[in-house]
Amino acid sequence: SSPSTMSIRRSPTTSKGYTESSISLAEISVRVVEYAEEMANPSQGTKVLDPQKCYLTIAETIGIRSSSAAPLTSLNTSPNKASSTADAKNLLSRVSSPTSVTQVDTQQFPPAPTGAEILNAAENVAVASPQATKDRRAKENIVKRRVFDVLHILENTGVCRRVNPNRAAGYFWYGLKSLSKGLRVWQGGTRQYCQQHEKTLRHLKVPILSTISYMFLRVCMNTSNKTTTLKDAAAKIFKELLLKLKDSEDSKLPTQKGVERRLYDVVSVLATVGVISRTRKSISVAVEILRVGSCEEHARQAMMRTKQNPHK
Repeated sequence: SSPSTMSIRRSPTTSKGYTESSISLAEISVRVVEYAEEMANPSQGTKVLDPQKCYLTIAETIGIRSSSAAPLTSLNTSPNKASSTADAKNLLSRVSSPTSVTQVDTQQFPPAPTGAEILNAAENVAVASPQATKDRRAKENIVKRRVFDVLHILENTGVCRRVNPNRAAGYFWYGLKSLSKGLRVWQGGTRQYCQQHEKTLRHLKVPILSTISYMFLRVCMNTSNKTTTLKDAAAKIFKELLLKLKDSEDSKLPTQKGVERRLYDVVSVLATVGVISRTRKSISVAVEILRVGSCEEHARQAMMRTKQNPHK
C-alpha cells in the first residue's frame, strides 16, 4: 500500500459489517477536522481539542473500538431469558450437567433450556481473548499515531497549536477560517523565521513530519505560480534538512527516500483540507485557500470530495 494508507482488518461482526477495510490518511484527516470543528468550536465556549477523545472516537466510529469500553464480554439474549454473561454461562452449565436440574425442586429452578435456547446463548456469549484485545489495542494505536500525524501537519497551517509541550494537554483549535492567514506567513519566510516558528510549536522533541510540513509549505509559497512537483520539493527539503541537522546529536540522519515517504503524508493531509491541488505532474497552492472570505468554504468542499472518494 502507499505510504499514506494504513490497512485495518475488522472482524465480520463489526457494527458496519466490514470484513476488511483500508483507512487512508486522508479519511483520518477529515474525521479529525470534523471532530475538532464540532467539539473545539470557540463559538461554543471552548477551543481546545482533546486528542485522546478524538482518536478514541474515530476508532469507535470505524469499528475498531466498542462504545462500551469497560466490559470485555458481551451478551445479547431474549428479554425473558439471561441478560448477563453470568446468566448465560449458568444456562450453558445447566445443559452440560442435566442432573443438576432434574434432581432439584422444579419450583426453585426454571425449566431446562430447549435446544434453540442453548444455541442462542452459545452464539451470543462472546468473551474477548487476550489476543483479540491485543489486536484491538494495536489498531487503536495506529489510529492514535495517525491522528497525531494529522495534527503535526495542520499546526503548520495556522488551524491549531499545541497548548503546552505535553501533547496530551490538547491543541488550541482556531478553525478552518484561519487557513488563509496561517499559510500566507510562509510567503517570503526566511530560515530564521522557520526556527522561531518551530519554537512556538512547543515540541519536546521536534517531529520530522512537522518540520517537513512547514518546509514544504515554504517551498510551495515561494515558487513561480505557487506550483512545484513532488520530486523537486523533496529534493529541496532534503537539502535543507541536512543543513538543519548537520550539527544535531542524532547520528541517524534522514534519507531522501525517507523524506519523500513523509512528504506523501504531508501532501495527502494538505490536499484533504484544500490547501493544495494535485495533478500527476504538479502540486499547486489553491488560490481560494489564500483568501480570508473563501478559505473555509473551499476547505469544506475539498473535505467533502475526500469523503466521497477517500482512496483516490
